[in-house]
Amino acid sequence: MMKETNLKPNICKAIVWTSLPLLLAVFLNGCMSNIPEDLDNLGKDISISRTKFEPFLGKTEYFQNLVNVGKNSSLPLTFRLQNVRTFEGLPAPELQEKYAVKIWKNQYTGNETSVEEIEKKRVVEYHSFMEISEKNGNLTFWNTPNYPEIHTYPHQGYLFDIEYENSGGKQHFRNLKLQAKRARPYNPIDMDENSGILRNPFVYPGIKENISGHQEGADPEVEVYFLRNVSETSGSKTLTISVIDSIGKVIDIQKFSKTDFKNLVHGFNPRFEGGKVIYEVCYPIPLVSIPTKFTNTTGDQAKFELRYDRLGKDGKNIEASLGHQFAIYQEGNWEIQFWFRGQSPKFEND
Repeated sequence: MMKETNLKPNICKAIVWTSLPLLLAVFLNGCMSNIPEDLDNLGKDISISRTKFEPFLGKTEYFQNLVNVGKNSSLPLTFRLQNVRTFEGLPAPELQEKYAVKIWKNQYTGNETSVEEIEKKRVVEYHSFMEISEKNGNLTFWNTPNYPEIHTYPHQGYLFDIEYENSGGKQHFRNLKLQAKRARPYNPIDMDENSGILRNPFVYPGIKENISGHQEGADPEVEVYFLRNVSETSGSKTLTISVIDSIGKVIDIQKFSKTDFKNLVHGFNPRFEGGKVIYEVCYPIPLVSIPTKFTNTTGDQAKFELRYDRLGKDGKNIEASLGHQFAIYQEGNWEIQFWFRGQSPKFEND
């Protein structure tokens, strides 16, 4: 008679050994699922280069490279505006309201040859007065008119915070100050910043060389006025340049015979009417703060010169010029007027 063999212990051992890898895998997977993913570093080495902002209304201003990130913090960071309020701590919805602004969708070069070509490069979008770039923390204050809802200097203005974060956490730049200034229709301008009232209706020309008057030994005084024609609201926007003599009469602009009128400003279809030269233009002037043949070396102001030659007593040629560096921010039909006081300029040979 055959002897019975007990197989149960061996079967159990086999099951244990064959199941062990599976159990181990399940165990390790459970452990790994409880290990947190790698987190970014967010150290105390992140700083902001300025804490007060004083932009002008009516002019788009960019504040770039504000945030400095040290070696102990990981990029990228995400930035947000938070807790925007008045200086007194009240809500400030006027800073979040959307306003219509013109945005460049194609690059401005200064070589455009018509108003239509320029306008095809711009589109109207709606933006808040103050916006932040989520990627780098740069601040933009968009070109908005003198809206009465937005507090301007000398009011204490606004306070706001900037939150920045990565997967390692979030931190804040707190109690940053915004103190906007009243819109300047043009620049240079002698305007009281508190009231917005002109202290002087004129400025002096930035360029005046070898301009002589009819009185011996007397240098003519010249004043520059910026005049906006508010009655003309339809059609293309214009810029007119004129010169007025000492008794209030228009001097024919073409007496400045060495002037390159075609390239005097970045304007189009120049026409001569009533002794003045008129251009079709786009505003603001300059359109972009880049150097072109129509601007100064930094590109923040337009620049032009009216030129003429005459002979002096010794028979030498005298090259005379009258001009200005300026910016106009408010759209409209503007005239830049040079007014001679006391005596008129001399165009004749000596």
